[in-house]
Parts: sequence; C-alpha cells; structure tokens
Amino acid sequence: MSAWPDALAGREEGSLVVLEPLAPEHEPGLLAAAADRSVWDFMPAVPATAADAYAAETPARFRAWMEGALAESAAGREGAFVVLDRESGVPIGSTRYLTLRPDHGGLEIGWTWLGKPWWRTGANVETKLLLLTRAFERLGCERVELKPDRLIGHTRALDRPHAPKLSATPAWPPTPSPPSPATSTSPSGPCVAPRPKA
Repeated sequence: MSAWPDALAGREEGSLVVLEPLAPEHEPGLLAAAADRSVWDFMPAVPATAADAYAAETPARFRAWMEGALAESAAGREGAFVVLDRESGVPIGSTRYLTLRPDHGGLEIGWTWLGKPWWRTGANVETKLLLLTRAFERLGCERVELKPDRLIGHTRALDRPHAPKLSATPAWPPTPSPPSPATSTSPSGPCVAPRPKA
C-alpha cells in the first residue's frame, strides 16, 4: 500500500524530547501522563461509541486507544510515536503520522497529545519540528499537514508574535495536482496554501 511503513516511525532525538515508535511497553507510562482529563478535551472519543473522549478514564479505555494506534501502525496506515522526556526517559505523550499519501508525497501530523505538566515547555514545538524534519528530509514529503483547531487552547501559541503564521486550510480532499507556488514544500515556510479570496 505505502512506500513508507518501514521508515515511518523511527527514533528521533531533540534537546527536550525523544520520539520512538509506539510499543506496548509504553502503555503504563502513557496512561500516567494522560491522566488529566483536559488532555483529551479536543480528541476523538475512544472508543468511538463513548460519550466523551477521555481515553484515560479507565485502563481499559486507554488500552483501546493504544491498541488502535498500534494496529494502524502495524497495518502501515499510520506511524505512531511515543514522546519521551529526554532527561528522564519517561513517556509524556504521543503523536502520529496519518492520512498517508506516498504517491503524492503527503501526510498529516495529528493525534498529538502531551501530559499537562509538559504543556508550554517547548516539548510540543520540538515534537513537531522532529516530525516535520523526518517527513521532509527522510521520507521525501512534499506536503505535510497540521490541522490545528482554533478552539484548542494549545494552538493559541500560533498567535504569539514570534510564531509562524499559518493560513486557512485549502478545500479537502486535496487534488493530485502539483503544489502551487504559494504552497510550501519545505519546513521553512507555512505548511498550507492560502485560501483564495472570494
């Protein structure tokens, strides 16, 4: 299906965090990191039939989240990572490559969450930088998508004066045509093309 499954997830090291392929042995540490209900406020419900998204409400619900992430990775449809604190080696969160389009050189970064003690520490920024670098430099991506929701408090960082400005996401699904000149094909600029003005 994909030219990427073996290369999707691998170890990436930063100064604050280390990314590794998600594995069953990460479950206890991740469950502890995910204990604060607010971590799950804007995530899809796990399982999908649940009344809310609080996947860490019980060990069984969290196990369903883990099993889903591991199964999607094993099938080559996603690449799930654990985010480890570099200094302690403790699991602090998770993230994934998903919506894989190797024939078009594109993928999405999503399902990212960090335990609340690691919010506003730089861990999320470095996680995204490691993922973007891997996508562009190792996987050969031409397009990587981040889909922040303005309702999510964590994305308010994009409104800070020093933050890069991202424009609105173009219409979905993407067309198979090559990127327009306004679309960034490297991690040095915005990841999406500006929406045409009406």
